[in-house]
Amino acid sequence: MSKQTQWPEYAHTLPELFYEKAAKCPDHETLRAKRDGRWVSITWRELERDVLNIAAALIDFGIEPRGVISLLSTNRPEWVALDFGSTSANILNVPIYPTNTAEQVQFILEDSGAEMIFVEDTSQLEKVLQVRDKLPKLRKAVMIESFQSSDDFVTDLATFMARGAEVLDRELIEQRWKVIDPEDTATLIYTSGTTGNPKGVMLSHRNLVSNIFGIGDFMDIQPGEIDLQFLPICHSFGRMEVYGLMMYQGTVAFAESVQELSNNFKEVRPTIFVTVPRMLEKVYAKINAGLESGSPLKRKLFGWAMGVGKQVVQAKMDNKSVSPAIKLQAAVADKLVFSKIKEALGGRIRILVYAAAPLAVEIQWFFASAGIIALEAYGLTETSPGLTGNHPEGFRLGTVGKPWRDTEVKIAPDGEILARGPQIMLGYWNRPEDTAEALEDGWFHTGDVGEIDKDGFISITDRKKDLIITAGGKNISPQNIENLIKLDESIEQVAIIGDRRKFLTALIVPDFEWLKDYVEEKQIEGGQSEWVKHPDVLVEYDKRLAKANKQLAKYETIKRFSLLPEEFSVDNGMLTPTMKVKRKNVNNVYDEEIENLYADE
Repeated sequence: MSKQTQWPEYAHTLPELFYEKAAKCPDHETLRAKRDGRWVSITWRELERDVLNIAAALIDFGIEPRGVISLLSTNRPEWVALDFGSTSANILNVPIYPTNTAEQVQFILEDSGAEMIFVEDTSQLEKVLQVRDKLPKLRKAVMIESFQSSDDFVTDLATFMARGAEVLDRELIEQRWKVIDPEDTATLIYTSGTTGNPKGVMLSHRNLVSNIFGIGDFMDIQPGEIDLQFLPICHSFGRMEVYGLMMYQGTVAFAESVQELSNNFKEVRPTIFVTVPRMLEKVYAKINAGLESGSPLKRKLFGWAMGVGKQVVQAKMDNKSVSPAIKLQAAVADKLVFSKIKEALGGRIRILVYAAAPLAVEIQWFFASAGIIALEAYGLTETSPGLTGNHPEGFRLGTVGKPWRDTEVKIAPDGEILARGPQIMLGYWNRPEDTAEALEDGWFHTGDVGEIDKDGFISITDRKKDLIITAGGKNISPQNIENLIKLDESIEQVAIIGDRRKFLTALIVPDFEWLKDYVEEKQIEGGQSEWVKHPDVLVEYDKRLAKANKQLAKYETIKRFSLLPEEFSVDNGMLTPTMKVKRKNVNNVYDEEIENLYADE
């Protein structure tokens, strides 16, 4: 376990940790971002200056202690400064996903009672202006990027911080944060809303500080780590990733975009990377596609290297040593085969972590055998977010690891995972009935179904509300089947259908880049809407689905499918901002397609 987690047990608040670290290592590079084509470093001293100016400006504007402000921006250093600036002034902050619509922004601002909102650019400002008349409590919008306006309602961050510098009174700011109790709410993070309107999760300073301890243990973060930060920090796990790296004296380098990730890996050469399963699935599919088109010798060499890697991984999971002969073979395999995969990730990755959704065990073994152990973490917004995780020196593939420090996990009679510990939320903002339902006798009901093995490793089998019960009474986990089907390079997304039906069917979103190459080769004309209905395309996907079906029990096999002409996305309402499928919306929108699949049931 990490040696860096010897702080007094959870007695801190976020501002206390922040200013302790700023005083201890003022010249350490804590953040890094690309500006005008070059990477720019931000030290603790520089970040502290910005945080103090923001806190002073918020106080000067008249936001009272326990008031509420909101952040609507993509990942950037200013987001972190605004986060700590507001908590330093004892003000609650409410992150909003940049992908949210104007109506969703309105709901969160209205529900939270936010008095001020910080927006990234004009496109985000426009969302706020569309609903401004419906938000009587909202008094000010501050744009992070440079902006000039004749409207007193809007200013920019540079002007706002300049005012803070003029009126800065550090003693007054200290008075604000030093009276914070660890049990006070620090932030409201709204759930992604898979089953209705999002709920504001109240997370206390103790909740978040306990998770900083936990992430240090789980990821074994050491001083000097460099993290290529990719997950949205408006989400609880991305935010905790930033907190953890900062407080353990690492450096957070903000990735420019998904499109630039490949270049950013080479430029930053991170030691830590936290991601989502879909990205790992794409890497896996791309490598497999390259092998299929490669020479027999190339495939044989890769297969040998994977075999050696699996022996090393299995020994590590069993706490056994490997023989000198296997060590030598592993070194050769790494040099000839796996070094190329590692180099694509910058060549220095020490810890690769993923969360938010399950990853097929086959892919877990693939990366681990290649010498890149992908550690799965598990938690929810309501748990700050970390509950469990695999540790680099104690992991089991196919599981979400063991509970974090001071965390208890048990399985309810109906299979639901229950948890309690210092990271469990205070409750839902203005929703006492929902809070009472989620928190019972101190145990948080996660809504996930799982198992705990004899060694204490936890496996998630499905979401309680997602379980499919067929007409024959079989309980089926759709996510496991969907993950298996998505292993195919031609498939981007899948939604399994079958609740109260005699058999399972699937709505499949093709990987349209792959499909474009396929239709060009087959000289099939038209666009996506025509491609997904073409007989040759349907035959090809039927063959690919048949391969997956061979690995499933008879009652789990997909009997029929429909190809969809567009991806599930946040914009079309099929995905939450955290990339979870909104199954109810999918069922409603594609009701006709689903009924056609069961036409002669």
